[in-house]
Amino acid sequence: MAQVYTRLGYLMDILAISGKELALEIGTDTTTISKWRNGQRKLRTRSDFTKAMSKYFLGKDFAFQRQKLLAILQDNGYDTEHLSEDFIVDALSGWITEEGEEIEDLTQHGNSNNENVSIQIYNGFEGWKEATNRFWEEISTMQPGQKAYIGDLGDIQWDLVEPEYIHKMVESILKIVRAGHKLVIIDSMTDEYKPYVVIRRWLPVYLSEHVEVRYIQRNVDELYHKSIYMIEDHLAISRMSIDEGNVENITMFYRDPSSVTFYQKVMNAILNNSRKLIFGSDLSNPLHMVQIMEENFKSYQLTYMINPMPTFRNMPPELLGKILEDNGVESSLRILCMEANQKRREIRNRCNYIQIYDLDELEAAIHTEAIIDYDLSRIVGKNVTIKQEYFREYLRYLSQITNTDTYHLILTSFRGLNLNVDRSSISVQDDSIVIAWNAHLFDRAIYCKELTVVGGYFQYLKDIWSRIPLISKNDKWTQKQFSRLLE
Repeated sequence: MAQVYTRLGYLMDILAISGKELALEIGTDTTTISKWRNGQRKLRTRSDFTKAMSKYFLGKDFAFQRQKLLAILQDNGYDTEHLSEDFIVDALSGWITEEGEEIEDLTQHGNSNNENVSIQIYNGFEGWKEATNRFWEEISTMQPGQKAYIGDLGDIQWDLVEPEYIHKMVESILKIVRAGHKLVIIDSMTDEYKPYVVIRRWLPVYLSEHVEVRYIQRNVDELYHKSIYMIEDHLAISRMSIDEGNVENITMFYRDPSSVTFYQKVMNAILNNSRKLIFGSDLSNPLHMVQIMEENFKSYQLTYMINPMPTFRNMPPELLGKILEDNGVESSLRILCMEANQKRREIRNRCNYIQIYDLDELEAAIHTEAIIDYDLSRIVGKNVTIKQEYFREYLRYLSQITNTDTYHLILTSFRGLNLNVDRSSISVQDDSIVIAWNAHLFDRAIYCKELTVVGGYFQYLKDIWSRIPLISKNDKWTQKQFSRLLE
């Protein structure tokens, strides 16, 4: 079992103060300090000793750690930005002596099974990972219908987090939503584009219908940053970090009802000041997404589109009609698919399109008897297969497309470019909108018009375009690849 300290003991540990040093500073003996620290004797808020130690903790000897102390106070409801120094001292005195609150020190000992401890402390980045792992594990064991929140308020530099851990978090989120829980993510935005590679890795989370993604604007000049993870009426995690040359951070794991209630109020306040970031569109209604594109795509503006495979949207109408008839699709759904096909071609014709397909996927598909068009399948409500003869007819049609000033069709190896696209499709126009979907795994598309995200995705596709070998952008090379596939 990890050692349990009072709040005084916790502050002494993070400030690296011995009982002897504190006793000399405030004019008492080490035995008294030890009893206060271990909870054997009560400290009183109005005591001269309490005020003296609070002044000492906030003084010049601990200037670097001061921001951590202010963060603790602010995280517990104290508005330190607008309080005088005397009030801050009083606030720290009140926090130190608050009755019924103990802290489990996990700095050296790691996790504990002592569920009666009110607050558990995890130090450093590894401690944060341990706390969040525990968070996902606990909600995954709860009855379906829980509501969880992630307030990502700027304390994590996701571009510095190893991809393996991001993948683990994504899988944890997908696991809990699959178990029937709901998640609200509140992201923080600045005027700078977020790292587009990180945005790309979170796409499976955004595509889940049980995840709501919102955002707030963040002040980049804040003295410290924090994040809040919580499960309504169960538990809360608060992480705080400061960056003064070296990033310092601490994570607190709360179970006591008063702390959980407090953080629910904090999350509700943040939620009320947030705006929806990611919107969804049911893939069974393709005309809704057509409407979104018509309203937002600007004529003649550069638009990137990346697809693992060509879909019905870029198919000649005659061929689409034969495929729908071959699959026994009812008349009303045929009309819907044909209309979506026509309108998408009209949108392409008025934009400056760069269309990128995965050569690896095409090569795999040409060796199968039939392939499934998952985009069509979502509309029809059953698997729509494309026989090999129809697939070859489609490839012959695409091979006849000549690149122009407003349309480029590119075949390239996603594996060769080391892309981790997970069968997702993305369409993005800078300063306009980004649309993404994965019909193979999800039944909805998502779109976002917040420029921070749009710019991130546009940069992602722009980077892919720059990495594609020049020869792959040549008409003759593309036609040669189609001929090779068809032979």
